Amino acid sequence: MVNLFGLKNPAWRYLRNKITPTFTPGKLKRMLPLMMETGKPMMSYLKENNVYNNEEGVVIDAQDVNYKYTADLIANVAIGIKTDSFKYPDSEYSKCLIDFFYSLKRMIALVTVFFMPELVEMFGSTMLFNVSCIRKIFWSTVKSREESGEKRGDFIDTIIDLKNGAQNPLYKFEGNNLWYQSGTFFSGFESSGSASAFTLMELAKNKDYQNGARADITKAITKYGWTIEAFNDMKYLDKCIAECLRMYPSISTIDRYALKDYKIPNTDIVIEKGTPIYISLYGLHGDPQHFHEPEVFNPERFSDARTVSAAYIPFGAGPRKCIGMKSGQLHIKAVISMILSEYQVHQDCSEINELDSRSTFTAAADGINLKFTRLKSSS
Repeated sequence: MVNLFGLKNPAWRYLRNKITPTFTPGKLKRMLPLMMETGKPMMSYLKENNVYNNEEGVVIDAQDVNYKYTADLIANVAIGIKTDSFKYPDSEYSKCLIDFFYSLKRMIALVTVFFMPELVEMFGSTMLFNVSCIRKIFWSTVKSREESGEKRGDFIDTIIDLKNGAQNPLYKFEGNNLWYQSGTFFSGFESSGSASAFTLMELAKNKDYQNGARADITKAITKYGWTIEAFNDMKYLDKCIAECLRMYPSISTIDRYALKDYKIPNTDIVIEKGTPIYISLYGLHGDPQHFHEPEVFNPERFSDARTVSAAYIPFGAGPRKCIGMKSGQLHIKAVISMILSEYQVHQDCSEINELDSRSTFTAAADGINLKFTRLKSSS
């Protein structure tokens, strides 16, 4: 796929520089209302699922909830339309995207993009999954937005600006090159949706940490309202999310290429220039050399008074560090804040959520079933 995931220099560097302004603090501030708006169907779903009327709580798959929210967020931010995957899970758009999140073909698609991109170039992106319905919506939105001149603060605004701006032969923003950029949001929002579900799971197992996160959320919202300033102020929630990403990095492996020959210190091993290198994030993040009791969920590892090991790289590192890190973190905080402001979540510590071996992104094989109980203070 001809976007940041599939390009090499110098085209990659040029595209990265052009896309980076999409994730500035100002753009994130404009994106936040879309994230909050997307959360309304999710909160209605929880309310209508007998959670409000059952003092004992109701068991709901938090991973499924996050997948549906993510599908709607991709629609709202990346392709410029409003959808409701909670009320209409069988709509053409929702069924296409959510089925893809759960499918074996997702793993094949991502493995192809990262490890065999030449196959995508040979056979086209349709080999990855059927995107005809989503592609149709994308182009229809671009056309209507250009004709109306409307601005929503979403990615379509950026696409139109790139299309009408000065072009460079390294990478021209025209035709499918415009459509391919939406893939950055597809993958980014999917990975942050997974992180949100696993953070909720760990908070559901640790009542004290959950109460601390809720107090942090309540304090920030009381002071600033549901604004970007409030989310920036949720420092304790930041620590909880960071610890979850240590334990459950959204992707298991990151890849790089050696720019020059490198001799590993104290060995005779030389990594030759051009050699692909795959780094296990689970291996790094779970290594007791870097993290004391790595199997224990402990947000205090990320307290200001402590130095975080350089082995912590859930978003990658260096020039190719995840471009959407800030938007992903905001996505996670928005979902968790909405849920914890109205619900207590619980999961027995003895319950084990096995990871899905078919998934390239971190996902639970059988969902993440949590008990949702309405807070007495919620109206």
